[in-house]
Amino acid sequence: MKQFFSKKINKMGFTLIEVFTVIAISTLSFFVINSFILRMYRANSYATEQSVAIDQARKGILDIVECLRGATISDTGSFPIVSVGTSTITFYSNIDNDVNVEKVRYFLDGNILKRGVKKSTGSPLAYTSSEEVKVIAENVRNVINITDIFNYYNNLGVKITDLTKITDITFVKVNLIIDINPNRAPEDFNLRSSVSIRNLKTNL
Repeated sequence: MKQFFSKKINKMGFTLIEVFTVIAISTLSFFVINSFILRMYRANSYATEQSVAIDQARKGILDIVECLRGATISDTGSFPIVSVGTSTITFYSNIDNDVNVEKVRYFLDGNILKRGVKKSTGSPLAYTSSEEVKVIAENVRNVINITDIFNYYNNLGVKITDLTKITDITFVKVNLIIDINPNRAPEDFNLRSSVSIRNLKTNL
């Protein structure tokens, strides 16, 4: 009788092979699930970072458009536009609505678009103060995509290719390409806007 119950109990237990099999399957399942969770986390994290970069660039373009729209004669009597380039533009504009006009410069530094501002000081007034610089947009990929940030047009809508003819400029198009990592998806995101310079328009 004792021998019968002993054999029955042994048959109900797990063999060493079964135990190892269960452990192996459990371990494999853990690594698969863990790997999947990590991939999902990284994908979501990257998408969030890309979204933040795009939102920053969108605000940056709004900043450019707003400041450039009000470009005006400087406190020293200079023409509203100082100089232009495919990735830079310098002009005068009263960006803080005080009594003085600031000298504003947008420029690309590596893959970061920045804004520099100089205030007029002294007597007579001059733009000799230190430039205050802040970041407008990061992860700008225009250079590697061979795409101009700024394009300029005259009063007839004709694109200006000779960038020394600053007095012909009345309209500017802005194009930013944003991507926090060009080596992985999602692809580049393009942000575009345009602005007419109020004080330079002649077809009013």
